Amino acid sequence: MIRWLSENTLISRLRRIFLLLLVMMILLLAFQLDQAFRILNVELSKGQQHVAQVVDKWLEAERLLMRYKLVGSRVYTRALSSYLENGREGAIPPALAQLARQYDLTGTVFISDDGQGWNSAGDYADDTGLPGWLAQLQVGQANFLVREGSAEEPLFRKAFDRPGLYAVARTTVHYDIGEPAGELIFISRLAEAGHTMPVLEKLLGSPAVRMMLHPPASVQQPLTLLEVGLQPYVPFWVRLPERVQDHRQAGLMVSVSTDFYTTFLNSALVAVLLPFVIFFFILLGLYLYLNRHVVKPMGELARTFRAYRHGQLEARMSVVDTAPEEVRYVAEQTNRTLEELTRQTQALHALNQSLEQQVAERTRALEEANAHLREIAFVDSLTGLHNRLGLEQHWHQRYERAPHHAVALAVLDIDLFRDLNEAYGTEVANRVLKKVAVELNGLCGGGYQSYRLHADTFALLFPVEDFAPEQVTACLQDIVTRFAERRLEDLGIRASLSLSAGWVWVDEYSALPFNVVLRQATQAMRAAKLTLDEKVQRYDPDRHAGDDQASPEQLERIRAMIRTGEGLELYGQPLVEARTGEWRYVEVLARFEPEPGQQLSPAEFMPLVSRLHQEAAFDAQVIHRISERLHEKGCPMSGLSINLSPEALAHEALFEWLAPLAELTDRYKIVLEITESTLVQDLKAAQEKLSRLREMGFRVAIDDFGSGYSSISYLAHLPADIIKFDRALALAACTDSRNERIILGLARELHTLGYEVVFEGIEDQHMAGFFRRPYIDYLQGFHFSRPLSCETLCVPVTPM
Repeated sequence: MIRWLSENTLISRLRRIFLLLLVMMILLLAFQLDQAFRILNVELSKGQQHVAQVVDKWLEAERLLMRYKLVGSRVYTRALSSYLENGREGAIPPALAQLARQYDLTGTVFISDDGQGWNSAGDYADDTGLPGWLAQLQVGQANFLVREGSAEEPLFRKAFDRPGLYAVARTTVHYDIGEPAGELIFISRLAEAGHTMPVLEKLLGSPAVRMMLHPPASVQQPLTLLEVGLQPYVPFWVRLPERVQDHRQAGLMVSVSTDFYTTFLNSALVAVLLPFVIFFFILLGLYLYLNRHVVKPMGELARTFRAYRHGQLEARMSVVDTAPEEVRYVAEQTNRTLEELTRQTQALHALNQSLEQQVAERTRALEEANAHLREIAFVDSLTGLHNRLGLEQHWHQRYERAPHHAVALAVLDIDLFRDLNEAYGTEVANRVLKKVAVELNGLCGGGYQSYRLHADTFALLFPVEDFAPEQVTACLQDIVTRFAERRLEDLGIRASLSLSAGWVWVDEYSALPFNVVLRQATQAMRAAKLTLDEKVQRYDPDRHAGDDQASPEQLERIRAMIRTGEGLELYGQPLVEARTGEWRYVEVLARFEPEPGQQLSPAEFMPLVSRLHQEAAFDAQVIHRISERLHEKGCPMSGLSINLSPEALAHEALFEWLAPLAELTDRYKIVLEITESTLVQDLKAAQEKLSRLREMGFRVAIDDFGSGYSSISYLAHLPADIIKFDRALALAACTDSRNERIILGLARELHTLGYEVVFEGIEDQHMAGFFRRPYIDYLQGFHFSRPLSCETLCVPVTPM
């Protein structure tokens, strides 16, 4: 067998190829079977993940249901506070029992602030408090717990008498005066350990879903494919989600039908084995045919040429008469070729020498052409410096992989070069670039490499052998200073050149791509261009990393939001009357949701809007959305306020945007909030526009008063109605007596002048009480409410 495979003949090679193909087929078969098994395991994992997702959605539905029960129990909470206040504690247990029956609860517990407790079963406990595990639960939300038996607290023993999954929610009960009267706790058993769960069985289409405190031993090991093929159902063990507290090892045992997996496995086996059998017989037939009609004639041909090579010139190829016509033709032509071979040998030798000489000449010509092309590709034709492609190639060869020698990359840019080009023309600008290139090659004693990246931007590469980091800064500062002190009078320019430089140091252990290093140096250079005295800056991540350009995808989402309102969501934060605490009107706030579940505040997306110079268009889209909502659904309060940017106030189409809202000023109080900086930019134009807006029925508010340019002298001449004090002034008035006298005195004077006074940033009860004064009209802050969605902001108020 070994000799049969080791022979160096055509038939032996054909046999080896046949065996090799057969082995490859077997390996391919094994690989395909393995892939089929892997896919089956993936499908099993997907099935388990689907079960987990359904369980999580079921818990979310139970959470919403418990929340609705809390909302609907307000009548009972008022009754409980009334019983407690009037000394009718005996009526509390029946009320709790009725509440448990009405909402299908396992039990309800009420614990007063003075330590007394009752439950729906009629039990009473004195001198008790809120259990520690219950105090940790969120108020007003459903919380999920796993309990293994009755609780230690007497009031909760009957509610937790059986091990299982429970939903627990608590809400605070208040007296009519607003003081807390106690805590009301709802307890609902969602599943009992060891029992089936019909709701999940319907959702999952499973014959059995059981809740268990510990996973059974039968599902500890992964299922085999044999078990999947033989069993009608696959048992899945799904642990309870993290939102379930004290869940430990509790979970659900779910039985899922294996019909899909069995069908998939059978189809995969048929699809793999059938092509293997067909291809095997085709390969065998091809082997037999080639052996008879190709391999054997080729062996005869090889023996003939071997004999001729050893001097047997009379050797000729012979074939049987039954050989195919093509084989007989090959034999005849071979014999003729052998006869002419001797005559052609000398001619072929001479021709071979001539061809070798021509190839050598062509090779030299191609090498010279390639060298010329490399020089053209890597050298800037205007300045003679290497270009960006040359720098990038050099970086890839020397510094792309660590470890390497440390190096510094600097980017220099000529300030106001576009203005120079427009003032003196392209010819003079090109001469300036040539002069800069020549000067760069002779400064700092050389040692660095100069490149022209594009237009008026150059790059310098400082190797560590010649420059330390402090020397790089000194060299770049020397270059900037030399150009700043030298006038270009020889070029017809009476001014000097101002250069901005940014550089980055790459140590020997950093393997950074060229584009990353170049971007960092460019960011430092851009920061230097914005200063007058710090024209050379080293890249600092904390200082320059914020200059990254936004991705095209981010900017495209912003454009779509501005054009069509896609992803734009409106929220509102109410302003409350200082004396009564009632909600009066709402400030409209914009939020951007580029993807479901992802929400960006104005501080996150407005810089991108500003980068696109679309502040006015963004305000127009917000005004359009507000107008549509008011015309279709109305306003849940007596009015609203809208923030206007400086660009929107200066836009010529502002009154056209606000026209639909002007129609509603007789029904609602519509306030336009303008920042102080907007007014100071063009006071006269602001006066004219604000006067016209007031004539249209709008109220005008000066927002963030005291944060920048406030002045009573110009404020008295502005057509404004409302003054909104900045949150910084509100905090200062609460923390310092001197500030209190100044700020509250200013508020009192503004109120006397006829302005409505509003304080922002009210964060707690102390601040709310501090600013409850007769000359302060409205308060706003998180103490009263965080921004709410306009879809859910529906609070009835007294009309104006």
